[in-house]
Amino acid sequence: MKLSVMKIALLCFMLFALSGCSTSMGYRFLDNLIAWQVDDYVKWNNEQEKEFNQRLDDLMLWHQSTQLPLYSSYLAQLQRDMSQPLSEELLTQRYQQANQFSQSILQALYPDSLDMMRELSDQQVNTIVEKLREEIQQQQTEYSREKGADYLEQRQTRMEKFVARWIGDLTSEQEELVAKWNTQVVNTQEYWLQGRARWIEQFEQALLKRSTQDFKQQLHQLFFNVDQLRPTEYHAAFKANMDNALTFIVALQPSLTDKQQKHLYRELDQWINQFDRLASQVQPPSLAIR
Repeated sequence: MKLSVMKIALLCFMLFALSGCSTSMGYRFLDNLIAWQVDDYVKWNNEQEKEFNQRLDDLMLWHQSTQLPLYSSYLAQLQRDMSQPLSEELLTQRYQQANQFSQSILQALYPDSLDMMRELSDQQVNTIVEKLREEIQQQQTEYSREKGADYLEQRQTRMEKFVARWIGDLTSEQEELVAKWNTQVVNTQEYWLQGRARWIEQFEQALLKRSTQDFKQQLHQLFFNVDQLRPTEYHAAFKANMDNALTFIVALQPSLTDKQQKHLYRELDQWINQFDRLASQVQPPSLAIR
């Protein structure tokens, strides 16, 4: 299921955002978390569940052994980048590198997803589609509520918290930079929802033909060409938001105090060490602690 696939990709890639209990602990139980998320959309029969768990074990082993070292190297490169003035061109390159991580996960997921979805029963397909429709309806309702007058203020608070997560308490100058960035952000949620609705419609049609030769290509399109389903306005707004975010980062760097720079390097060091430690603890699935 694409939504399950995307959750897996997101959960794996967004390890960068884990907080609270240790990253090591969170990663070791990530396979259970993924399984729980998938259970929200489809109830496997015994044979399907066994196959799913085996494929998930293989995915986790692949991710831990091949992807975590890449994340570590990437963050180390970011540390080196910070020793010199940043440019929008360099940051664009780093964004493209980071985006490739999620693409690699999708590429790894695609063959397994293709096989598993071909085995779905009609009832399982109906359940998945119904859940997807419920979700987008909920998202549309939430978006309607978020368009209130206090939306900009709430987004400002979220932005400040995000930046402070990496550099510590903000100065008044930095708060002004965040405020300027906030006013420049174009809300893409409406356009995203339009694209999501189109994706669900095409996903349902593809699942109805899951036993045909065309299904492989249809699923590939839904995995890797999602942008084609989004309106032109979305792409223009996304580019504008990306450009503004890069401008913000370039402006933020010279404003960092010595204390904030040490905070940032310490945060990056912690993630690098965690990724290195996890990558060094790779075990065959049969030996891993479940």
